[in-house]
Amino acid sequence: MVMRRVFLSHTSELRQFPVSRSFVAAAEAAVTRAGDAVTDMAYFAAREGRPADYCRRQVGECDVFAGLIGLRYGSPVQDQPEMSYTELEFEAATEAGLPRLVFLLDEEAALPIPAARLQDRDPDLQARQRAFRERLPHAGVVVAMVTNPEDLEVKLLHALLESRAASPAAAAASETRDTRRAVNTLPADTASFTGRQEQLAEIAAAAAGAAQAGRVVAIHAIDGMPGVGKTTLAVHVGHLVADEFPDGQLFMDLHAHTPGHRPVDPAEALASLLAADGVDARYLPADLDGRAAMWRARLAGKRVLLILDNAAGSGQVAPLLPGAAGCLVLVTSRRYLGDLPTALVSMPLDILPPEDALAMFITLAPRAKAETGLTAEMVALCGYLPLAITLLAGLFARHRSWDMAYLIGQTKAKLLTVSTENRTVAAAFELSYQYLTARQQRFFVHLGLHPGPDIDLYAAAALAGLPYDHTIRILDELHADGLLAEPVPRRYRMHNLIHQYARSLAAADDFADEQ
Repeated sequence: MVMRRVFLSHTSELRQFPVSRSFVAAAEAAVTRAGDAVTDMAYFAAREGRPADYCRRQVGECDVFAGLIGLRYGSPVQDQPEMSYTELEFEAATEAGLPRLVFLLDEEAALPIPAARLQDRDPDLQARQRAFRERLPHAGVVVAMVTNPEDLEVKLLHALLESRAASPAAAAASETRDTRRAVNTLPADTASFTGRQEQLAEIAAAAAGAAQAGRVVAIHAIDGMPGVGKTTLAVHVGHLVADEFPDGQLFMDLHAHTPGHRPVDPAEALASLLAADGVDARYLPADLDGRAAMWRARLAGKRVLLILDNAAGSGQVAPLLPGAAGCLVLVTSRRYLGDLPTALVSMPLDILPPEDALAMFITLAPRAKAETGLTAEMVALCGYLPLAITLLAGLFARHRSWDMAYLIGQTKAKLLTVSTENRTVAAAFELSYQYLTARQQRFFVHLGLHPGPDIDLYAAAALAGLPYDHTIRILDELHADGLLAEPVPRRYRMHNLIHQYARSLAAADDFADEQ
């Protein structure tokens, strides 16, 4: 990341007040956090020529102008007493074509010192200051009002980060990055990927159009029940469209449902993403807003593929999104991410069609092709769920002495607990169940006691012993968590393996019988 020189313009009172932490100290902190260097000099230390010429030269050698405009006009310029050095610096930055970031001290702000102590006593200087402040919002510059040092630090930091993409230094940095190899952190693709042609075509079309002028960033949210293959789809399509995004292909596991992990804090996720993009940890903003602004600024004008896997919800994802067109974001989650503050395409993922499920099993365990009829029965027993198919096919491939009839018999007895290494179907469901509230858990277990293939609102309310309005709310919540399907309006169905899991909980816990 190229370090820019930021000329910090201000009058003396802003360095003195507030006493605990001045406005200038806050501005200097913002410049440092943005990865830039402060230029703040005493003009009358010039050893050659007029101080005004020295001032103009110093401003012209910087990359960005940041003006802190308080309630004083400032010291008059030698030979130009009608102009202060503060206004001279602004004019020099304008002539040099620098990005100009201007922050006006709000005259109505509740300052820790009387505003009168910040103002010039000379009525003529007060009039000049008012005229200078009034013309700034119309001078084609970035202008913001500030009320305290903390307010200034946040606003200046964001303005610096947003200006980086448009500055000459940013162009140089971009040119340097283009000569480096783009970062690729995608996991390996899977050789057993089967089906999903409709979803692949949709995302491929979004990738092809992601850089069209005037388009917003393309975001596809892939949601569905545990084990349905959301991550596998995202990674597979990521490899297919990687060439469309020459500036990088990044994968981030947000660990919403990962054993032994807590969901990744968005600030921590941004630290990892920025590090992958080459940001030195010394220049990393400490707060979430600062990191998010830096991330958006660094992605501006770039074509990057970003996969955010295993997301807990919209709040975890929103700070990680790029801010401009040209990027493609794939988000996977067990939840429907309807609260993201941007346009997105929701892509609910269902179980595999029977023919694709059969093909997947045979791809993973080729000798199953000799028993196609029984293998079709096997994948039906798996509920056409990719996770279950993967586990059972792996088991069949490992035990060469087993035939398909034997595997079916073993599966009927203990499908939920069949494992390869540390993975089981029950464990995938357990991670979702753990994040439910106590009331949701109780309701979920009661649904497991229902003998039919689906259930309506009234039967669910009677089964759980809850009022009708509470039943609607919890059913919608379980549906949003991927634990229920809604094949027709207000009629709900559990996948057969989830239903089996819920029944196993009912058999193990007493609260299912409580009213």
